[in-house]
Amino acid sequence: MARVVVTAGLAIAGTTAQAAVWNVQGQASVYTGYDDNVRLSMSDAPKTVYAGTDASLHLAIQNPVWGASIDPRVVWVRYRNYAILNRTENYLNASWQQQTETSNDNLSANWTRDTTLTSELGLTGLAETNKRHQSTALTWVDSTQWTERFSTQGLLFASMHRYADATDTGLVDYNYGSAQFSMQYALTPRSQISFDVNAGKLQVPDLVNVDKVNQSLMLSYNHTFAERWQMKISAGPSRVQAPLSTESGTVYEFSLSRKSEISSLQLKVARDITPTGQGILARREQWILSASRDLTERLSSNIKVSSTRNDNLYLSYAVTARGVRYDELSSSISWRCTPQIVVGLNAGYTSQKLQDETRVVRRRYASLMINWLGAVHTWH
Repeated sequence: MARVVVTAGLAIAGTTAQAAVWNVQGQASVYTGYDDNVRLSMSDAPKTVYAGTDASLHLAIQNPVWGASIDPRVVWVRYRNYAILNRTENYLNASWQQQTETSNDNLSANWTRDTTLTSELGLTGLAETNKRHQSTALTWVDSTQWTERFSTQGLLFASMHRYADATDTGLVDYNYGSAQFSMQYALTPRSQISFDVNAGKLQVPDLVNVDKVNQSLMLSYNHTFAERWQMKISAGPSRVQAPLSTESGTVYEFSLSRKSEISSLQLKVARDITPTGQGILARREQWILSASRDLTERLSSNIKVSSTRNDNLYLSYAVTARGVRYDELSSSISWRCTPQIVVGLNAGYTSQKLQDETRVVRRRYASLMINWLGAVHTWH
């Protein structure tokens, strides 16, 4: 993955001129690898080698009151003997933030053009095709500190997903939006409780009477202990409504993390409601365990184990889509040759099982990567 940053200065008119800072930084990588079942296919498991590049740029401006940034990124991957799997992915993220003594507002926009080879991975079980996917999302967050211990947060989210030439794949264009309101109270300097109210709506423009609304309430407890350890426990009821039916359940999250100067460890177990490219809301259950450690001043390692299960909530919409279980083990080791050049070796194993299927589809892959991290340039 690649990044770039540039910073420049300007004066802002007002009673008191405030200097702004521009930052710019670039990052790029080239890699090659082997994959024995790149699309997790049951009928055809193409073994192939591939090569790719990943380049990105980070441009930001900030003063004591507000800041803005833009992050374009391009990923290019080509497979030997399987041109149908080739993909070029484009990403563009932009954000604006304003801060006062008691509040913080953040508006972000995300645009993605990728393929179903990556966008549906582990979510819908789609494996036999590689179609173009495009999404646009807007997120607004407002955080306010009312007293030393009491704060609130509001969030609005809207997204559109479109699939090109997706006929007979089971995928449909869909829109999803959500709103969330949270109240937090600090019991002690190290512990906090919060109450969250969330509502979301799924719309499928090409289908009639399939709109679905999901709602949830969650009570959370956060605690920091032993200086480097942090824990979060959340749970509450949820409900999904369609025009002719309703399904109730429970959502939850448990996370435990530790971070030091040379290592980090994180465990997360959660259940939530998420939209999929099949125009369905799914109950997603997942657990993730990840760890990283600096072995020497230049050598570092990472490992991640995860399992996700998506159970489709069909309600009044008769579909043939099936639930998916997706498991992954990935690891990497990297060597920092210079402050800007890093060489890495990545390897992984994934498996996918569709509901009512007895066969488990497996995939193994490995890659060698060279990363370049550009220096940060700043202008005042």
